[in-house]
Amino acid sequence: MAYASVSAIVPVHDGADTLARCLGSLQAQGAPLEEILLLDDGSTDGSQEVLRRFIDADPRFRLIEHATNQGIARTLNEGISRTTGDAVLLLHQDCELQDPDWVARAASFLATHPK
Repeated sequence: MAYASVSAIVPVHDGADTLARCLGSLQAQGAPLEEILLLDDGSTDGSQEVLRRFIDADPRFRLIEHATNQGIARTLNEGISRTTGDAVLLLHQDCELQDPDWVARAASFLATHPK
């Protein structure tokens, strides 16, 4: 199976201190990363400002907001249900991808190793 598009999901709760590095590493990724869903789960620490900077700079970023914290499982399930990609990448707010071709290499590996 070919993975022509990948969707990333980033659950966020009070991650203002680490978000810029996480989102910057996703922004550096090229194809096949076509959408990045940011799920703000009731943050109160300024995470919204960081999220908006990336949304304004790159149309691949989309924000889904929860007024109150729904918990990680519910947030991830919602994100997965809203993706459009052939594959889904889950990346937490305190993680970052080190190589700008990481998503492309992962999609290629998955395509050649389907089991």
